[in-house]
Amino acid sequence: MRMFPTCALLLAVVVGASTGIAQAEPGAIHEGITVASSALAVDRTADTSGLVPPSRMSPGTATLDPSTRRIVVVGDSILFSRPTPGTRTNQIVPLTLAALNSRSPGTTVSNRSLPGLSTLHLFDQRATTVRQHLTRILDTGDPSPDVVVVAVSSIDINLFPDIPVTSLAPALVNELRAIETMLAARGVNTVFVPAFGINSDLYNDMRNLSAPFRDYRFDERVNTLNELLRASGLPMLFHRFARLDQNGDGNADRRYFIGFDSLGEWPDDGIHPNALGERVFGDNLANGLIAALERR
Repeated sequence: MRMFPTCALLLAVVVGASTGIAQAEPGAIHEGITVASSALAVDRTADTSGLVPPSRMSPGTATLDPSTRRIVVVGDSILFSRPTPGTRTNQIVPLTLAALNSRSPGTTVSNRSLPGLSTLHLFDQRATTVRQHLTRILDTGDPSPDVVVVAVSSIDINLFPDIPVTSLAPALVNELRAIETMLAARGVNTVFVPAFGINSDLYNDMRNLSAPFRDYRFDERVNTLNELLRASGLPMLFHRFARLDQNGDGNADRRYFIGFDSLGEWPDDGIHPNALGERVFGDNLANGLIAALERR
């Protein structure tokens, strides 16, 4: 599941056209074309009490049709839910599904996330971009969803730590607008979710095991990116994640990242959340979607 430890998330919600997603039964979770029915039995009974009230989030501007039922999620390795044998199932999408079903029974969620999914071709011309991935999904001709949730990844800003975020942001925002335009031409609406926070101390510890010490301050880069997204006018579900920085130091709390890989194959990188961090992500995503559905 954790194939790219330097990937963080881009998530956009796409509404209404032919998106190439096989039709799901109510309450189903798709992993590509495979329905994770065994995981569903556990995920549907997950404790969803204590969701972060929308008023505690930084409210977004996106609106969604209240009749929305079919949802597709597109993100990178933070959301990717096909674990290798022996690892736990990623809980972000199942938690979102459970919360949405409590409000709108019959909602389905299809997770089409892909490890290494980036916004731009900055780090590897062979990598798949969000626009390419969405085009392939849309071109398959399968029944369309009501909403596709796509999301903003920090991979493009973090793999080039010497380039200021303010220099990279215009290209990133322009590409997100191009994605929105492409989907609109197909009759599909789009909303975005901000980049997930990073614990720079954990990331520094990991990188500095094999290199001279450097303070990467990726948490600050993510915060800068999210503020630029807020100012961009893009339709955001929300502008920052609630509960991720409870001590108020501007750094996503390390307790949300410690021990993210249950097999111990990957060191803690401060980027990929553990089960508790996935709960925070799922709570924010569910509340952002519910707020957008009720805002209209």
